[in-house]
Amino acid sequence: MSIRSVLGGRIWLTVLESVARTRRAVIVHEAVGQFGVGAEVSARISERLHGQLASPVVRVTSANAPVPFSRPLENEYLYKISDVESAIRKLMA
Repeated sequence: MSIRSVLGGRIWLTVLESVARTRRAVIVHEAVGQFGVGAEVSARISERLHGQLASPVVRVTSANAPVPFSRPLENEYLYKISDVESAIRKLMA
């Protein structure tokens, strides 16, 4: 599910319904992992569905560092598709 596909106040209801069905969640976003939107989404899922999840919520984020200006460094800073694939495999194990 893409968070962009959800409108207005139904956002949390939609997220929680989806996670409740699958009992799993992977949160992927470009921001740093600490104190961001992904952390908030993870916390809300964990709080509301504690005990119902098949595994802990997994987050895939960029490095916990300032965004570099250099393109090569930015490419190293951002998460990779392989990071997402690895997170999904970990979640399904």
